[in-house]
Amino acid sequence: MRRTASVFMIWNAICVYVDSCTFPSVLEGKTWEDSDKGQPVTFSGSDMLGWNVSAFSTVMTQWECLFNQNDIIVSKSSFVFGLPFAPPVTYYVYICMWIVSLDSDKFIYYLLADFISDLNTRAYRNTEDNLGPCDVCKLSLSLVPADAKVMTSTGSPSEITIPPQSGPCKSTGSNQAKEPADGFNKVFVAPIVIGISVLIAAVVSVILFKFKKRNPKTVAKKINVCTA
Repeated sequence: MRRTASVFMIWNAICVYVDSCTFPSVLEGKTWEDSDKGQPVTFSGSDMLGWNVSAFSTVMTQWECLFNQNDIIVSKSSFVFGLPFAPPVTYYVYICMWIVSLDSDKFIYYLLADFISDLNTRAYRNTEDNLGPCDVCKLSLSLVPADAKVMTSTGSPSEITIPPQSGPCKSTGSNQAKEPADGFNKVFVAPIVIGISVLIAAVVSVILFKFKKRNPKTVAKKINVCTA
């Protein structure tokens, strides 16, 4: 009973958040090197710059802080994707960082989301732009030290011991991120299939048109030969 109440309190505290959000002030005014990104990352107020994620032809480099409470930081970026014969769609990508250690030299965090292969990172993607931590964070992940990401300020020691973690809370499903509502595979894969089908149909139509245009002469010659 105590465990259930504890999980509920943690989850409820995370779900109740305010609109204003800034990154921890200790991160500002420095250049950080991210172990996962291999490039400089900087923080200023509600912005994180340099934590790059590639989405097709777009590189998302600027992230807006949406939530910073109870060692959970949620940030958002976006990209626009379009296909022939289909209108462009804006996708919002959310990252949920669970902070396990933060000081003036190092910043150790875990990404609480499923891995998205075409983004090459753990994140949450949706067409909705106003989601919160309860929607995008998957707090029941089983974590190992190898899953941890590290940011170190320039000139700080590179060898850091990462303690094992079990996740910010464990439950049986009450703290799962919401299922993607945008149907990315349908929006993304379906237009490709439709586009390819339309292209094939167009090619076949051209071939048939040319064949029919030439075919009467050929048929006439064959008839003349047969009746001669």
